[in-house]
Order: sequence, then C-alpha cells, then structure tokens
Amino acid sequence: MQWSWNNIHLVWLAGILTLSACVGTIEDTKVKKSETIPVAIPSISFDGIFSAEPVAHDKVDVKFFPAPGDAADLVYLVNYDGLSAPLTVPGLYLRPNYLGLLVYTVLGLKTNAAYNFEVQVKNVKTGGYSQAEGQKSATTFANITANFLGIQNVKTMPGLAGINSVKVEWAEAERQGSAFVPKDIDPNKYIITLINGDVLSPSDMHNTAFSEPFRKVVYVNPAEINSVVGGLAADTLYYVSVRAIHYGYTVYGSDVTYKKEVNSKYMEIKTLKGGINNLDFNTEGVTVALMPGTEGLTSISAQWEEAAGAFDSYRVYYSANPAILAYLSGTPDGVCDGRETNNINYFCKQVDYTGTSAILIDMIPNTQYYVVVAVCQSTTCTPSTRVLSSVEVIETTPQVALYSGVMAIEPAREFNKLDELYLQVQPPDLASGVMDGVIVEYVNYNGTTIVPLNHPGGVPNISPLNILSFNYQSATELVITNAFPFSDVPYCFQAFPYTWENGVLVEHRENAVPNCLVPKVNPPTALQFSGATGCLPGAGPGGVLVSWEKPQGGIYSHFEIFVRPEGTFNFGDATASDPPPAPYIRRLVNENTVEYTVEGLTTGQTYRVGVITYVNINGTIKRSEFNSNTWSCTPN
Repeated sequence: MQWSWNNIHLVWLAGILTLSACVGTIEDTKVKKSETIPVAIPSISFDGIFSAEPVAHDKVDVKFFPAPGDAADLVYLVNYDGLSAPLTVPGLYLRPNYLGLLVYTVLGLKTNAAYNFEVQVKNVKTGGYSQAEGQKSATTFANITANFLGIQNVKTMPGLAGINSVKVEWAEAERQGSAFVPKDIDPNKYIITLINGDVLSPSDMHNTAFSEPFRKVVYVNPAEINSVVGGLAADTLYYVSVRAIHYGYTVYGSDVTYKKEVNSKYMEIKTLKGGINNLDFNTEGVTVALMPGTEGLTSISAQWEEAAGAFDSYRVYYSANPAILAYLSGTPDGVCDGRETNNINYFCKQVDYTGTSAILIDMIPNTQYYVVVAVCQSTTCTPSTRVLSSVEVIETTPQVALYSGVMAIEPAREFNKLDELYLQVQPPDLASGVMDGVIVEYVNYNGTTIVPLNHPGGVPNISPLNILSFNYQSATELVITNAFPFSDVPYCFQAFPYTWENGVLVEHRENAVPNCLVPKVNPPTALQFSGATGCLPGAGPGGVLVSWEKPQGGIYSHFEIFVRPEGTFNFGDATASDPPPAPYIRRLVNENTVEYTVEGLTTGQTYRVGVITYVNINGTIKRSEFNSNTWSCTPN
C-alpha cells in the first residue's frame, strides 16, 4: 500500500488544531500582504498555489506543485483570510498526486463562506522563503455535509484471499444524532470506489461512465469503519477512495444544488499474484528450540518468518526419521492433524496463515527430531502447491538445570542431635533445564575418597554417614546423621544433579565443588539467649522464683542458675570452680524448664540472680555467652 498524494492524517490533525482557535471569514476577503510571511533572502523559486477547491461545508483542498529541494527541509505555509499566522505543513507529510500536485485539506472553515488562499514555502535549513505568488478563492458548500476524512488504509487480504480482495479502512464520520433520530450531518452510508489502475487513472475515480470490471463501487453500512472488497483481478493495481453520504443528502439530494462531501483522497494497492512461483518465503529462516525446563523433554517450539504472497496456511512436519524430505516428496496426508496416516512415524501441525510459530508436543525425550515448515497454497498442500523450508534438527535433551550444590555446612543445633550436620543448598532452577534428582557424596578432606550417600543407581554407601530423604525440587537443607561431633578432621560434602537418558544414568558432576566443616558444639550466643527475664519472691519462705525464655539456637542440656547476696555479680567468678566459690549458689535445671524456685535463702535478705545455659560433653563444659540480665529480689 502506498500514498498517492498529500494529506496524511497527521497533517489533517495539525490543521484541525491550528484552526480550532482562529477560523472564520472577515469583511475584507483579500489576504493582506502585511499578514503573510515577509520576503526573505535567499528566496525560493516557487509557483505558489495552483488551485483551491471546496470539498465539504467546512473543508477546502489547497493544491500546489512541490517546491525545489529536499522535502525534509521544506515547510509549506498555507494562509487564508483572517489567520494571524499561516498553517505550517511539513513537506515530508505531503505526497504528489497523479498530476504531480501536493494537496492539503484546510479544515474547520465556515459553511457557505468565501476564502482567498495563498501558499508559500520555507527552507528550514537555509532560512530561505518564497514570495507569495497569487491567490485562489473558494467558497465552502452552502449545506451541511458529512464531516469525513476519507480513506485511511487499504491492504491486501491475507492468505489466498489476497489474490482478489482487499480490506479498506477509514475513520468514522462525525455523528451528532442517533440511529433512531439522525442529524443531517450523520453518515448514512459510505461509498468505496475502486478503479483498475492498469486501465484508468485517478481522474476517472468518480466517473460513472465506467463500470465493472474497470470501476467497482461498494456501499457500506454507516456503522462500519472497514470493509473487504472482493471480486478483483489478480496482480492488478487499484486506486481506492472512500466518501461519506450524509443523512441530509438522502432527504434533500434531489435538489441538484444540494451537495455531499467530495474528498479527493485516494490510495493505491496491488492485488497478489497467484501461483507457487509468486510465494516469497525464507526457507532458511526457520528456527527450533526446546521448550523451557522439563517441557523440553517432550516439546519444542518452531518459528519462521512470515511468508509474502497468496497462500492458505502453514504446516509444520516433524519426525524422528531423518528421511522427512523423502516422505514429503511422496504422498503425505491431505489433512494435517497430528500423526500422519500414510506413515505413523511422521507428524503434522497446521498453522493459520497469520501465524509464525508452533509448539510441537508429545515428543520422545532424548530423541533427535527433524522439522520442516511448509507454506501451502492449497488446502491439501500438495507438492505442486507448497514451498518447503530446509530441515531443522533438534534433540529433545534439555540442558541440565542450574543447581548450586552445597553452599555451606552448619553444625549440630540440638543436644540430642549432636551427630547431625546441615548442608545448605538452593532448589534447582527448573526453568533453566532438567534434572531427575540430586546425588550427595561424602568427600574425605584430602579428596582421595568419595562415597555416595544416596546413589540412584545402587552404588552402596560404605560410610557410617546417612542422609535423610529430601525433595530435591524444593529442599534448602539436607540433613546428614551419624557424624562424629568432636572430630578434628573436616567433613566434606558435594551435591550435583543427575538425569536418566534412555534408561542410562548420567551424573552431572562438572560443577560439583566440595564444602567442608569441622564439627563443633556451639552453645547459644548472647543474641540467642539473653538470660533471666525476672525474679520474684517464691511461694514459700526463703525462696525466689527465677524465670527465663528458651534460647533461639545453640546447644545446651541444662540451665545454670547462680544466686548471691546483693552485690557485684560476675558470671566469670561464678563459673570459676565447681562448686562455685562463695558467696555464689548454683542450681542446674532441666533444659525444658523456663522458671525455677531457688530455696534455702535468708528471708528478708536481697539477692541477685542470673541464668546461662550449660552442657557437659565428655567432660567438656560449654556455657552460653555471659549476659548482663541479672535481677535483684528478696525472699519472703
């Protein structure tokens, strides 16, 4: 589709915006020279306005020949009565019509009003102006017409329909009434006119002396803004226009002086050629790719560049048999619907002529496939009515999913689970590829011994270590048991994906990196356990009730309570010996306790108390970090 002349919609809009605040007639109908652009140097040789022709009650077509120079550097200045500044029209927005004239439609004029028009040109690069070269007058129509901007677009229909049909589009004419009570200005119908450009010229567009097949007229309901026109000749140039008949014309049109809008805008289009030789398809432009993640085991996507020309549809043929071209040169099914009946080893997926991609599913994992795209001019896609792409080859073996492996190892967290280690991992990115599971291996610290702890292929675990079962798709922590918590030698582990490919286990240990840790017992930190939270007189005489909260982490087996008469309290002094030195009193209570009454104290004497955690592992005592939360209280 090409423009055949000027005023594309952007220029019309510019005219509308400019005129909205400064349109009208004045008593003096001559354009005063003082109101035009003054003469400039250097000057531009320009003939000025050629004609001014009314086309509606509020529109006039101003016509002029192009000025010399690059259109990108030129701005045309359209002036008429009463404007304080001329309308500026970029030269790039205008295209010559069949007579070589540029046409600009001035909008927003008054009904039945006479105007004088002139046109100058300015070169924005050199600063040069033309001088005004005469004026042309025009009077807008005396009656209301449709407010309509004419044809906006025309294009060939896709597929085989493009041989003999086109789609014409326009913007709706102004409507002020309703379908039940229309106003005179409302559109009553649109008239599409097409003329054979190989025989006639645009000057014949509205010459009723010509009829089909050289001139075709189609009437369209006013509710529509596009229409498909068929019955055209193949490979033929057509000029196309759209005009609007307003409701008032259906009432008063018998009066020869009553007018309808006669916009002169037209566009040109060429219908498509038939025949396979006129198909334009990039046979090397097909690409195939596996679908993301595990979908790539059984499905692929195929994409291609849009074909140009007249055709019915696309077909995507695929098979695990490399002889796919030999099959297609024979007698493939006329109907494309999955598995071929002529040979069950081949498959076909049909795609509408507007499509440029397809998803192929239900494929065999880890298998090489051969893919061909056909552009079909017939519904049965016979060899004489199709164009085949080159063969694309792809294997349904996606890359292995990204997996972090063992990122860190944490030691035991509870006194009754000192043999546990915790491997920190991240779930695999299954959108990046596939995997069937994770193998975890123990690696001795010098790397000479590697023992799988959960080998899916049956390799035994010969170490004393065990790994608790886990879901590899979501696990963020893997638990190892039977580790010796007091080892001076580091424990090292690595984890990596595996896949099953046609029944064969494939270990993907390329990026496996061991991570190591020397086991240790960590009591609670000061942040994990802050000590006593209160102290009150006990229920009976000589007792105080001490309370605390359970630690948020760390290993402990007991809580250790220290009490001394009011004075300087120091955990370092209290734990210097066992039993503690005077004046400290010590009580050791169960790990599940969160309050305890210390008895045997002197009634009425004030004491200070503190609490820390305690664990004795094979004679080694570990306490939580000392805290400053000591409390003062007096027993009853």
